[in-house]
Amino acid sequence: MSDNLEYYHNKGEQDANDRNYDPPHGVLDSLTTWSDSGTERMIEENTAYDQGYFHTRGQIDYGDNDYSPPHDSDAKEAYDEGWEAAKNS
Repeated sequence: MSDNLEYYHNKGEQDANDRNYDPPHGVLDSLTTWSDSGTERMIEENTAYDQGYFHTRGQIDYGDNDYSPPHDSDAKEAYDEGWEAAKNS
């Protein structure tokens, strides 16, 4: 994982602890980016953020005994992994 993606993954973890979902790039960013490589980078950064955020949310929710996974399948997978990690620790 590149340093940049690791940063966004870690930011997602911290935001989950703060209960503040704030991905690095929103819809307006994608509308104002003119290169395919720029769009691809934003998608990768948002994905890294989501992985950190939802994995940590799964762990927190396990501790709160509140299984509330997101609807997006990739985010749900990260959430379930966090839930299982907390369950097995």
